[in-house]
Amino acid sequence: MLDQVATRPAGNVLEVGCGTAQNLRVLDSKAPHHTLYGLDASLSMLATAREKLEQTECTEHITLAQGLAQDLNPKKQFGVDGSFDVIFFSYVLSKNPAWDTALKAALDHLAPNGRLYIVDFWDQANPPSLVETALQRWLRLFEVESRPDLLRTLHQLDANGRLSCSITPVARRYAYLATVAHRDDGSKESDQPRTPGHSDVSFKSKRVGSEKGIAA
Repeated sequence: MLDQVATRPAGNVLEVGCGTAQNLRVLDSKAPHHTLYGLDASLSMLATAREKLEQTECTEHITLAQGLAQDLNPKKQFGVDGSFDVIFFSYVLSKNPAWDTALKAALDHLAPNGRLYIVDFWDQANPPSLVETALQRWLRLFEVESRPDLLRTLHQLDANGRLSCSITPVARRYAYLATVAHRDDGSKESDQPRTPGHSDVSFKSKRVGSEKGIAA
């Protein structure tokens, strides 16, 4: 995922749930042309992140802010006018009970030609059953669980037509990488800038397919 973000044209890149900013530090070395931002709900995580940034001399390249994923507000939190060119979640939505609101907030603030990336735990359906059971028990110790409803929602985004979404399994369905983008259908409407706070996405649609039916 970070390699894909690094190859995108220069722009504003936001990690939601940045933790200790490890991903952002990697991106800073891979893609210095990007302007990097990190949002996290934990003040202690952000304190550690700032220490790491100072140690690696990245404090001038990466801007951090405290806040909930579902309350994303670029102007208030970062002083950024407009949208982000790239937004990504790394093993965050599976731990957030308000994942649907967090996803909608990210899409509301995604630039028209931007990309949203999600890496998260899948259902571990392919490993042998004993491995699958042990892994799922271990993840539950950290209040982490696979969210089939999230996968169904991502599938709906693609089916509804305004957005495209591809999902690729990682390590035999241990995890997945989802990439979401606005469709370029050539219509006049699709060329208009989207207003932050007014997402085209509805999360009340009927179930479309199953998460196991999504093509790799």
